[in-house]
Amino acid sequence: MNEMLVGDVVTAALRGGVARLVRNEALIRQSGRDSRDGADPEAVHKARVATRRLRSDLRTFRGALDERWAARLRAELDWLAGVLGAARDADVLLERLSERGKTLPAGSAAGLSEVRCALATHRVQAYAALREALGGERHTVLLERLTEAARAPMLTDEAGRPAATALPRVMRRAWRALEHAVDSLAGAPTDAELHAVRIRAKRCRYAAEACAPVLGKPARRLARAATSLQEVLGECSDAIAAERWLHEWAEHASSSSGAFAAGELAVHERAAAYRARLRWRKTYKRLQDAAPAKS
Repeated sequence: MNEMLVGDVVTAALRGGVARLVRNEALIRQSGRDSRDGADPEAVHKARVATRRLRSDLRTFRGALDERWAARLRAELDWLAGVLGAARDADVLLERLSERGKTLPAGSAAGLSEVRCALATHRVQAYAALREALGGERHTVLLERLTEAARAPMLTDEAGRPAATALPRVMRRAWRALEHAVDSLAGAPTDAELHAVRIRAKRCRYAAEACAPVLGKPARRLARAATSLQEVLGECSDAIAAERWLHEWAEHASSSSGAFAAGELAVHERAAAYRARLRWRKTYKRLQDAAPAKS
């Protein structure tokens, strides 16, 4: 059996990512024809994850890929991730605040209804923008480029190195970037700083998952631990985003009952963000136990 090369791992990662993106975009289009609101939240979520993973893979394996080629592709994926992200964020916000609303007193029902109507409108607008983007020329060109990237990515000489010896360094690099982001925090981290840590955790996870077919158990262990940190910080980020949206909406609410209900929901979201802040460092310590060994 021939030894696997870095280029084989890169190609497999890109092919898997493109396949997941294409498959879920097809489901989004199908739901647009079959459902009343033209939405498939799960397909949107998976398409967004596929886009993010592709961006991460292009960054993780940058040494094995032509720099300009990868940068152009990553820039277009940034655009698509933004469009998918707006729709996904609207889904998360609507679901999240609908659940929160169940905890409010009966007297808040009228105001809560106003908040939900505003969220539903926001979601419809986000999905309309998504459908327009998926039907546009820019997206068509991107899919063509992604298909070509999956078939024959522009590799460098580094792609010819044995994967078993090269990938540990790739995984350590992703881990060190996360470690540095955490070590750089001073005192109580800001929302922006925690968001940056979350991004690094996500990249570390994706790098470990991409390396797992070659590196096995250590990579899978790191990926699981990074996922746990990503989820805790994701809860914090979602709560902060929900609270921000509620405050902004309440400033222009058409009734005092709507503004009051938004304020009640915002209190719950602030508490959720606080609880996540209390948990994340403990989760990070468990991730440190799964860190790649230093060479």
